[in-house]
Amino acid sequence: MRSIVRRDSGERYHDFLTKLAQASGIETPTRADLARIDRQRKKKGSNDDFSEPDRGRRIWKKKPEARAAVYRNRRRIRGSRGLRLLRLCGERFERPFAHLYETGGMRRLHLRGHTNIRKRVLIHAGGFISGSSCGN
Repeated sequence: MRSIVRRDSGERYHDFLTKLAQASGIETPTRADLARIDRQRKKKGSNDDFSEPDRGRRIWKKKPEARAAVYRNRRRIRGSRGLRLLRLCGERFERPFAHLYETGGMRRLHLRGHTNIRKRVLIHAGGFISGSSCGN
């Protein structure tokens, strides 16, 4: 990290973090302060991984039915039954399809047109599910 230099200004990364710390109100930042600011910068970039991204507070005044639907969905997903169903879905559907695509050779199909690809996936998945314990 000590050797990182910004291309646009030629500024060292340490100096860049120091300016960020001073802008946030820390007059003389310590090494721990700079490390914390660096972690905060990295954490902000990883928020895209969540299924419901942090968009801030929503304004529901004109959409009460949308608010009710969102809150019902959250309650269903976070409850014990919802978590059990999500695990079951992963076990019964997502894992077998991942197996079909990776091990079964479905990742690289040499067919023309989406219609033919859909037919092939349907036949392949049907054969896999009827021959396994998933379909029973």
